[in-house]
Amino acid sequence: KRLNQSVMQVAWPFRASRVLLAGGQTYRRVMRAAIRLVGAERLPIEEVSGGIGNQRSQLARFLAGMAPQFVE
Repeated sequence: KRLNQSVMQVAWPFRASRVLLAGGQTYRRVMRAAIRLVGAERLPIEEVSGGIGNQRSQLARFLAGMAPQFVE
């Protein structure tokens, strides 16, 4: 119930074409559930792995690859 209330308070970016989950196992589990609640499970979902340094590098690469989509 709490997750549903929290998710419904946030505007989902409908232009999203991919999702990258970065964080611990519990955080990623909750985020997968939130993605299902907003009906975005059709999007490709990637997850980072490894230690914090590896995760930060993977996140940086993901964001750099998404940058052209954010330019209007």
